[in-house]
Amino acid sequence: MTEISQFRPTTSDQFIERLNQEIDAGLTEQWQRHSGRLKRNLKVLADTSIRMGALLATKQITPAEADAILYQQEQLFNATLNHIRALPFIAAQSILNSIFKVAGWVVFNYSGVNLFPALVKP
Repeated sequence: MTEISQFRPTTSDQFIERLNQEIDAGLTEQWQRHSGRLKRNLKVLADTSIRMGALLATKQITPAEADAILYQQEQLFNATLNHIRALPFIAAQSILNSIFKVAGWVVFNYSGVNLFPALVKP
């Protein structure tokens, strides 16, 4: 893949191919950044459930205490789900940025004019 700072397509097919690569990279980065949160929260819930079950079985905590602990876990997951609901908007913004990053670099590479300085950083 040509470095974007050197990318000078001569056909729309070349432009679209590069755009697809940029979108794929952007979405992959977003997923990797945000999926870890869900995985970490699931691990905490699993560990807490196992530990709490053992403590309840040996009467080291009361059912009321266990309920309070699970309530805290529920609140954590509510926050996570609220974050997950925002992911389609984050993905849409990533796609939009990719589109105008490629377009901006093409214009810059042909003309030297930077129309999207937030996305095109020579």
